[in-house]
Amino acid sequence: GKVYEDLNNFNYARINYNAAKNLGLPQAYSRLARRYILDKEYLLAVNLLSEGLGLSLKDQREKYTMLKNLGWARLGLARLGKKTY
Repeated sequence: GKVYEDLNNFNYARINYNAAKNLGLPQAYSRLARRYILDKEYLLAVNLLSEGLGLSLKDQREKYTMLKNLGWARLGLARLGKKTY
């Protein structure tokens, strides 16, 4: 996904991040959520990150990244006047 993102092919990036997420790779949750945030699809990002935070995360950096992206997604929703719980 990262290679496609570097090539500005965001559709293929999302497809590949989603495939990696389906394999249970925590980093894929963060990267796919980041794409959602950049595309202003905040609710999708919040839902995805909430799911990802339910994984058994051994790397604290990965948890930090998910929480950081969750904050950005919730901020985006708040700016649109929407609430998440």
